Amino acid sequence: MFMSIKNFARAVLPVLALLALPAAAQDPVTDTAGNRAVIVVIGASYAQSWPITEIGGTRVINAGVGGNETRDMLARFEKDVLAHRPGHVLIWGFINDYTRTPAEKHPQVAAAIEQRLTQMVDLATARNIRVVLATEVTLPNATNWSGSVLASIYGAIGRKGYADRINKQVMNSNRWLVKFAADRKLPVLDLQAALAPEGFHRDRRYTLPDGSHLNSAAYAALNLYVDTQKDLFSK
Repeated sequence: MFMSIKNFARAVLPVLALLALPAAAQDPVTDTAGNRAVIVVIGASYAQSWPITEIGGTRVINAGVGGNETRDMLARFEKDVLAHRPGHVLIWGFINDYTRTPAEKHPQVAAAIEQRLTQMVDLATARNIRVVLATEVTLPNATNWSGSVLASIYGAIGRKGYADRINKQVMNSNRWLVKFAADRKLPVLDLQAALAPEGFHRDRRYTLPDGSHLNSAAYAALNLYVDTQKDLFSK
């Protein structure tokens, strides 16, 4: 018995629609003018607390999750980044990888960070999503006057404090990130430089009393800096 045209259409058209989904999902969302309409920021608590809603007029989706390490960011990259079909993704954050691992394992941590960031970049570029990388921000040497005195004493006797040990690893990974970005022809937002005018320690004006998280002044500074770099998200 031959199938009617109506029944054939009912049977075949849903299948054709499903087959078309993977190809469509690889195209970034665009607005009515054809511009890439979404930027996703993925990271940990620094990103999560960033009150940024647009960059250069393009809407921002904040996919930061407090406490994340790069392995967590990679694990949710499909759901929290690719599923939004953004025009750009800003990948920021790896300090938790170091702060939650004993110092003797930091060389392995550095290699893991490099591998996971590379995987995230590859996943995004495979979907025609443009990647912007961000340098990680370092810790301040102190959050108050007494802490600054203690840090000076440590320095005088050649002893490295916690912030110095973590910052050394962060700066090493930042150098790798900048080189990797250059090799892959990817733009970089140097958030570290925006909050650490002297180069190594984050300015303590940009830190909450816990000595780690960013305060409103830090986010204001980041917003000003990102505004000067907004053209990175229009290419």
